[in-house]
Amino acid sequence: MKLDDIEGDSDIEKFIALVCLDDYSNERKARLYDMFSTNNPLATNRIYEMKKNYSDARNILKLIENHEQKVQWQLKRIYRCRNEIVHS
Repeated sequence: MKLDDIEGDSDIEKFIALVCLDDYSNERKARLYDMFSTNNPLATNRIYEMKKNYSDARNILKLIENHEQKVQWQLKRIYRCRNEIVHS
């Protein structure tokens, strides 16, 4: 399996296309999972999660909204810490 056969500007784009797009055969995806599953179960899980999260526009929107919420929480946390330092 070569990334050169997959459309994309960078290796990362090509990898994500292979995992998430239905244009590529299930055989290639199965080989990709097999390649990681024997040596790295965490990588296999991350690939599965990536496929689940980025294969549908609704899932992508939900992921972006969840990330936005987490960023807002972090900004509020940082602002509280800043206030605590400045006003102590």
